[in-house]
Amino acid sequence: MKYFVCFLIFIIKLSSIKSITIECDHETNNWIYHNQIYICNVISEPKIIHPNTKITQVIEQKHEINKTQADVNGLLISHKTVQYFPHGLENFFKNLTVIQIQSCDLKEIKKEDLRPLRKLKALYLPSNLIHLIEKDTFMYNLNLEVIWLNQNNIKYIDPNVFDHLNQLISLNLLGSVHDLGRASTQIEVQKVVTNVKEIFGFASVLWEDNQELTTEVAHYKTFFEISLVFNLLVLFGFVAYGSIKIAKKYRRSNKIHDESKISTLTELYEFQSRFRNANFNE
Repeated sequence: MKYFVCFLIFIIKLSSIKSITIECDHETNNWIYHNQIYICNVISEPKIIHPNTKITQVIEQKHEINKTQADVNGLLISHKTVQYFPHGLENFFKNLTVIQIQSCDLKEIKKEDLRPLRKLKALYLPSNLIHLIEKDTFMYNLNLEVIWLNQNNIKYIDPNVFDHLNQLISLNLLGSVHDLGRASTQIEVQKVVTNVKEIFGFASVLWEDNQELTTEVAHYKTFFEISLVFNLLVLFGFVAYGSIKIAKKYRRSNKIHDESKISTLTELYEFQSRFRNANFNE
């Protein structure tokens, strides 16, 4: 009877696992913190609407020159239906370091979803429906450097969830935690960001009298400086270009003016010559 129950449980679990096929287009891309990532851009509609959905087949489009599936270290799924994190990625992509699932209505992210992805360095999950970040969510992903959860609907973040991520340099919660209410008043946001060197979304944290968490949007200092330098270079380019155009125009104008002088003097000389000849003949 015991073995029958175990077998029945196994069958039930097996039947609950859904399988899907994805189709990849391949390209080399640059993320903000990671360059030259060779990605699988999922171009098919995976339609993951059940938990524990497993990828069982990957259809590959043409690879770049001297590239194979073994070189894929990034996965991009954008504007598809992916309500739950896909399982089985590690069976096809052995070297995944960057994953981006964007605008896919992703509802949750759990430790078992990320457990096989030990090499993961960057996790981008913007513009989804994630509402909860539990303490052990990233316990198997010690190499994480970047976590972007911006534009979600996060109601609670465990205050210690990022404590063990000593490699973390960028945490983006912008637009995700503005609705934290009374149920989350015990959250210690300063603990959340203890090991974060660069953080988008929390320039400062204020506790108002009503015990609701409010945030001030961080100033993007680095991006501002880059933008300023870029704009100055563009301005310098325009000034230099304008100066060259003006100089050429001025030279052309002087040339025409000089030529007109020469033409006028020539005509005057010819007139004087005709006048003298006419008087001489008389």
